[in-house]
Amino acid sequence: MKQLQRVICPPEQHKPGLTGLLGLNHLIGFAGLLALVLGLPAHAFAAEAPVPEPETYWASAYPYSGAAPVGVSTHQALSQNRFDTAMFYRITREPLILQALTLLPGTDGEKSLKWLIETPARVVFKRMAELSPSVKDFDALSYIGANGQHMVFINEIHRNAPPEALAALLAHEALHQDAQNSIQEEITAWTLEARVWQQLQARTPTPASQSALVYRMNQLANALEAGQIADLVQRNAGYSGLPAHSAGFTH
Repeated sequence: MKQLQRVICPPEQHKPGLTGLLGLNHLIGFAGLLALVLGLPAHAFAAEAPVPEPETYWASAYPYSGAAPVGVSTHQALSQNRFDTAMFYRITREPLILQALTLLPGTDGEKSLKWLIETPARVVFKRMAELSPSVKDFDALSYIGANGQHMVFINEIHRNAPPEALAALLAHEALHQDAQNSIQEEITAWTLEARVWQQLQARTPTPASQSALVYRMNQLANALEAGQIADLVQRNAGYSGLPAHSAGFTH
């Protein structure tokens, strides 16, 4: 178990209609372990929380194939923007998440999808309380182990969320690929999430929904239209200690 610095979201922030604008927080532990937490309410506060080693889940709870590096043929297909079901199965076996992944080709989130496939990352729904009672209300957690294994847990309360919302959320998540974070990285990730949501809505508008993730996406899209994404990130207390820039996010 590692002691990780984290940001807690009050439970009421996760109820439909009360989600507000949520962001992405890094939870950084030892030996290169990175935890990214989706959810930045206005009144977040820092605390210590024990979280199991991701390797435990990778090796035992989710033993199906997918951890091996991708082959030459997969790299070639991705370079030609060709995707198939086998690629998505490297990431997840959850039907709704699979559906979400199939929506990313042709959007600004396509690069995120390629990274998830090539890493490869593992994405699953999870009852967060099984990780730790203190993270039970998080929307998602992402771990990068010392050996590079990357896992993303999505709170099981989102099992009925529209796949479009999950797709946009994953596009954001996949931008955080190392233990470094910055204000510019968060601005870029929030902007990407909003753009992917807008692009998917332009394809097929999502019906009215009480989903907390849909509320989140609509709030982000409104902020993007108003040119307020950067301001929201810069004023977010959860990011107050971040540097202005990080590797790959210099402007």
